Amino acid sequence: MRIQAAIDTSYRRLDADPRFQARRAERYRRLGRRDEARHAYAMALALADRGDQRRYLARRLAELACLDEGEAPQPASDRWGARRPIW
Repeated sequence: MRIQAAIDTSYRRLDADPRFQARRAERYRRLGRRDEARHAYAMALALADRGDQRRYLARRLAELACLDEGEAPQPASDRWGARRPIW
């Protein structure tokens, strides 16, 4: 019983972590699972409190929208042009 409670607590903490949600979204996106990626990016965006994180996540969501419409997405990048998360 204690182990299950510890596991449940760990999952709740991870679900409330925007970095975990962003990493989950990135994995889904790379696997081509756009609906799951969109949901995880939206959760990360809702949980993120820093402006730079929110802008990055909003760009990633916009990229997914472009893919759904058949357009070529603009790559998400930080201000130096590197393609990496800003966590």
